[in-house]
Amino acid sequence: MGSKLVVSVFAKFLSQEEGAADENRLELAGTLCKPPALRSTPLGRTICDMILAVNRRYGRADYLPCIAWGSLAHRCGAMEVGDPLHLAGRLQSRDYTKEVDGQLQARTAFEVSIMSLLPPESAEGGALT
Repeated sequence: MGSKLVVSVFAKFLSQEEGAADENRLELAGTLCKPPALRSTPLGRTICDMILAVNRRYGRADYLPCIAWGSLAHRCGAMEVGDPLHLAGRLQSRDYTKEVDGQLQARTAFEVSIMSLLPPESAEGGALT
């Protein structure tokens, strides 16, 4: 029996523009819940890994891994736990291998690639769109 991944999305609203091409775009508003990890890749590109807590009803939250590159990574790396963050980005996946009990296992990670930071006043209470 193979493994199965279920990705659930709780959206405040969905929209589709007449005649528009399919687009992988989302906006998130939440709170930074772990210190950002600013680092460089082996090829010298700057990257920042973060975890964004996005509230939903009934006192629950989703914890979403986010990444930023280049000058945007530097801006995100200067943020602190508890800072509000409103961003535009896209959902992406990447495959990697992990050693478990001496054996390599193929894994898939899902994360939000940050395309731009949005003004905090444009956030609507942690909306996921």
